[in-house]
Amino acid sequence: MPLAGLVGAGLPVLQVRRGLRFHLGSPLNAGQLKYHINATNSLVGAQTGGDAWVCIIPGIRAGGEFKAGIYGNHSSQGTKFTATSLIVPYTESAGSNDVAFVSDAAFYITWRINYQLNLKLGYNFLYVDGLTLAAENFNKTPPATFVNGSGRVPTLNDNGNVFYTATLSAWNTTGRKPAKTAQAHVSTKLSPQRAGSVSARSNIINDLRRKYYQFRKERP
Repeated sequence: MPLAGLVGAGLPVLQVRRGLRFHLGSPLNAGQLKYHINATNSLVGAQTGGDAWVCIIPGIRAGGEFKAGIYGNHSSQGTKFTATSLIVPYTESAGSNDVAFVSDAAFYITWRINYQLNLKLGYNFLYVDGLTLAAENFNKTPPATFVNGSGRVPTLNDNGNVFYTATLSAWNTTGRKPAKTAQAHVSTKLSPQRAGSVSARSNIINDLRRKYYQFRKERP
C-alpha cells in the first residue's frame, strides 16, 4: 500500500470565548441577582505538523493529520453584577499575557465513488491548555457593595483547558467538460517588396512553362 505525507509549519490565530450566567431569585420579595462572567482568549503562535495517507484499495484512502504549537495568549475576564438592590451594576475585569499549548488531530477516509463524486468522512480533535475560562474565574467573595470590608479584588485564572471533538462528512462533485478540438490557423503576411519579388518570379516561371509547351508542339 503506497504511503504519502506532508510536513509543514505556520503562524495560526485562535480565539476562544467562554461565558457563565448565574441567576438567583427570591419568591418573597421578587428580588433578583445576576452574575455574568465573560472570558476571552486571543492566541497567536507557531505551529508545526504533518499528515500521512495510505491507499487501501484503488479509490479508497485513509489518513490523518496532527499539528501542535506554542501560542502567546492575551486573555481577559469581565464580571458584572446586577441586582434589585443595586442602582448601578457592579463591574470588574482583569487580564494577563501568558503561554498556551494547542494541538489538533484528525482522521479521515475518502472514497472516490466515480470520476465526478468523492465522499469524505472524518473525526477531529482539538486540545488547548492555558486558557482563561469563565467557570474557573467565579469569585465567591461578595463585593464590598454587598458586604462592607469583604476584601474582594479582581482575579484571573488562566490555567484552564478545553477539549473539543467533532465529526466530519462531506462530498464534492467535479464536472467534466467535453474535450475541445484544437484548431491551428497560420497566417503569412509578406511585405510589399517581398510580395512583388514573389509575383515577378512566378510570372517568369509561367512564361518559361508556356514557351516550353509551345516548343514541343512545333517540334516535328
